[in-house]
Amino acid sequence: MLENFYNRLLDQLRTDGSVYAILSSQYFLWAMGIATVYIGIKIILRSFSRTILCLLDNKSGKVFIKKSVLKETIQDACKSLGMQIKPKIDISCKSKKINIRISIAMASNQKLPDVSTTLQKHLHIVLADDIGIKNINKIDVVIIGLNRNNLSKTEITKEL
Repeated sequence: MLENFYNRLLDQLRTDGSVYAILSSQYFLWAMGIATVYIGIKIILRSFSRTILCLLDNKSGKVFIKKSVLKETIQDACKSLGMQIKPKIDISCKSKKINIRISIAMASNQKLPDVSTTLQKHLHIVLADDIGIKNINKIDVVIIGLNRNNLSKTEITKEL
């Protein structure tokens, strides 16, 4: 059927020779409609499949967790470290490994290596030891700004 459709479209191009004739063709319009519906369905299904992650797959069955639960847990862990501003968290899963990207505003009096290693270690402890999520691939920390509100007035004058 698809081959027949393709041959008719090519025949029409050979006889008419204009692009407008092809674009206004009934067969072309049907093909574009089917392609649009197919792409729409794929996008909808992809958005639903990204909301939950499979943590365990054993003989008894599978264990899933919603991304929102993981995000809340990570935000609580960040709050326990004393972060003032709520971090932005992106979670992705590739080949049954969880990748986490945390975007934070760091206090300007802190050192980048100290903040990132402390946060990564703390999240590994919270997720792996406390909850039992063992398939964490990596935790990326992105610094999106410096929070100058944590500095006292004397520290600000020393910087200047």
